[in-house]
Amino acid sequence: MAEDNVPGAAIIRTSFFDKVIKQVTVRAYKFKQALTIDNTKAWKNFFYREKQGALAPPTGTNIRAIPRGAEFPQTSVNWDQIRANIEKYGHQENIDWEDIISNDIDVQTRTLVKIAESVVKAVDDGIWLTLSQEGTISTGMIIQAIDYSAANNASRRWNEASASILDDLMRGKELMGNFDYETQKTMCFVNQKGWRAIVNYVADKGAQWPMLAAKSLTNGSVGQIAGIDFVVSRSVEASSALLVIPKRVGTWKQLAPLTTQTETKKGKNVLIWTYEMGVTQLTDPKAAVVYLDIFRSGIA
Repeated sequence: MAEDNVPGAAIIRTSFFDKVIKQVTVRAYKFKQALTIDNTKAWKNFFYREKQGALAPPTGTNIRAIPRGAEFPQTSVNWDQIRANIEKYGHQENIDWEDIISNDIDVQTRTLVKIAESVVKAVDDGIWLTLSQEGTISTGMIIQAIDYSAANNASRRWNEASASILDDLMRGKELMGNFDYETQKTMCFVNQKGWRAIVNYVADKGAQWPMLAAKSLTNGSVGQIAGIDFVVSRSVEASSALLVIPKRVGTWKQLAPLTTQTETKKGKNVLIWTYEMGVTQLTDPKAAVVYLDIFRSGIA
């Protein structure tokens, strides 16, 4: 990009950088597609998490076949107030002035791309940690989990000859359906090893097995089977997977979208920084099922 001394050149350069970064990141986000995006003006955000499942009548009463003249059963809906503070994500880098004025486009473009990737990866990591509750079994766990370290699941690990991956995914749908969620469309996040296991499993079943429907390679989407969209992401921790009901499981509370700013020091460098501000709210924990310890160690 040749040096331009006309007024407004720095603003034009900022706009160019911002456009390049956003073009990259639209394709790069993996987990945001599972969330509802909601803008906010507040740093401290609250939401109300409703008690999930259908309301049950008090003991000894029925919603159906109420006797003539009898009182209706009464049950109150319960909500928990949850607070989530906005998190700031950001990265910066210098581009030497020589690279700006000498048309060394590769250095400039690659710097922009790597900055964008780092921020997007950090956002995806944060969403994964919230939706999976950090991918660990804990006393306060509120999402649902299928743990393959348990004795009754050990032989079903995804790299075992006796694996039953599709049944396990349908089992996750069943767990969510038990809380009255519609599960026709779900989304499963896996890492590269998890996707490899799924493809091998379907291939081993032969032609009589439902095949993976082709998907366009955007935002990590790689295939679909049984109403489950598969998304490959490096944010998914080793030996884990996550099944969710997209747009229902949670919300991305956005204070500031991905934004790029620059500071120009002519003859020295251009400082570029990219930032985003938001936080994941796990509004419907029962609309998520995390799969833990899905691979037996010692098998590539």
